[in-house]
Amino acid sequence: MRDKTTNLAIILSVLLLGSCTHTTAPSIDNTGGAFRGTLIMYDSTGSKLVEGRIFLSRTDSTDIAGSWSLNEGRQGGRLTGWIADSTISVNLNPDLVDANTYLIGTYRGATIEGRWFFSGIAGPIDHGTFVVASD
Repeated sequence: MRDKTTNLAIILSVLLLGSCTHTTAPSIDNTGGAFRGTLIMYDSTGSKLVEGRIFLSRTDSTDIAGSWSLNEGRQGGRLTGWIADSTISVNLNPDLVDANTYLIGTYRGATIEGRWFFSGIAGPIDHGTFVVASD
């Protein structure tokens, strides 16, 4: 038969293990939610073009704001965009009218995958695919 000390130790262990917080993937499902991860962009042939970091914050029911950096921080800036259901659209250069890079993809909890487009005044200039994996 177990003594009271052993029983108390078992009960405390179960309670402590049950109260441990569970880490979940970043979420931008709701206003105030955020997503941070590694952005990898591929050219139109599927070759890796560039790698960087991206941070997205849901500012209201549809709007996204945040920041990005590529090439170990040598390129970067603020971003704006929107989210509807699982579709995300982001403009990496919202302050420019003649050199915009857009990311349009699908948000799946821990990843965002889709296509990127670079457009100038005359229209689309380049395109490819991208993936963002959360930290």
